[in-house]
Amino acid sequence: MKISKSYFIYLSIIILSFSFNSCRKDELNEHLQVQRTVLVYMAGDNSLSSYVETNLAQMEQGMKTNQQDAGRLLVLADDGNINTQLIEITNNGRKILKSYDTNLNTAEVTTFQQVWKDVKSLAPASGYGLILWSHGTGWYPSRSIASNVGDFKVESQSKVRMRAFGLDGNDWMSTEDLVTALPDNEFEFIIFDACYMASVELLYSLREKSTYFIVSPTEILGSGLPYDEILNEVLVPKSELRTALKRICKKYFDYYENQSGSFQSATISLICANKLSNLAKKIRDLNLTLNTVNYAEVQKFNRQQLYPCFDFTDAYLHANNSRNEWSEELDSVVLVEYHTKNFIDLPISSCCGLSTYIPQGNEPIINELYRNTLWYKAVNKK
Repeated sequence: MKISKSYFIYLSIIILSFSFNSCRKDELNEHLQVQRTVLVYMAGDNSLSSYVETNLAQMEQGMKTNQQDAGRLLVLADDGNINTQLIEITNNGRKILKSYDTNLNTAEVTTFQQVWKDVKSLAPASGYGLILWSHGTGWYPSRSIASNVGDFKVESQSKVRMRAFGLDGNDWMSTEDLVTALPDNEFEFIIFDACYMASVELLYSLREKSTYFIVSPTEILGSGLPYDEILNEVLVPKSELRTALKRICKKYFDYYENQSGSFQSATISLICANKLSNLAKKIRDLNLTLNTVNYAEVQKFNRQQLYPCFDFTDAYLHANNSRNEWSEELDSVVLVEYHTKNFIDLPISSCCGLSTYIPQGNEPIINELYRNTLWYKAVNKK
């Protein structure tokens, strides 16, 4: 039996219609609102550039086994070698959503704001999470390129800016820049895959930016978070998020605890942002000050002279040896904390999950800048 030409035409129309509708459906699905979109902001145009691809591959592996289908993972990837790209990683691999100029500076406030605008447009969600991936120094002020603290020279204190995150070439995103760049009350969590970001001075400044923070008081090894193990956790339903963030901390710790030698090095903590104000008020009410504390007697977290930071609990125990007076407030801030016995060559005997700065006699400029932080102003009576 022969089939008529008109039948072929009719059949072709039906097939094309289904094909068009299928493509249209995929296009619409890309812009449908999901439960949560997570952005990994990889500012890797620096000495960490070789880890960008390594971590991207881990993310791909993690998304292949991801059981959460109500969220999306977007990555702003900048390793300084190719055009910076906004990528979506799914269980089918990578998809480029947008390419940016080769000279894009990921340490600029306007860059983050543009990327975030693009994320919300391309992957709208009921809630958002953020992973900030790069170098970090906590609240600490910028120094010269020289590694010696004694080389730190400025013409005036007003020209010194607080470092915080995201080294791109020689540019940093300062604490003030982070406050400006990050929208208020938009993130369900912010994870810092960067060194020294458990600084209470920094987190207090960012307390209105996120519900939770995952941070490290010490450095973080270049390999960073085990992304292939944690991506199931960042896309869980909101009702399960707090527990999932605790699991991320435990998985991070277990990953490095199971290493050997210098690679057995990790500190990690989960911080509840809206409890930081209560902690500051308690310290203020007790009139506790670190101005007279001998920092040489306190557990430090910096292995080198740069970026001095100290364990919050140990520091304030030296200011007032009755931890019971402020333990409730601290426990409500630090929801979980893990640390290895050493971080490379630095023994860790005390680690509460938060760090703080202690004024030092040989650092008058740094001390003055510390006194201008929101945390210092919140905990010290005039």
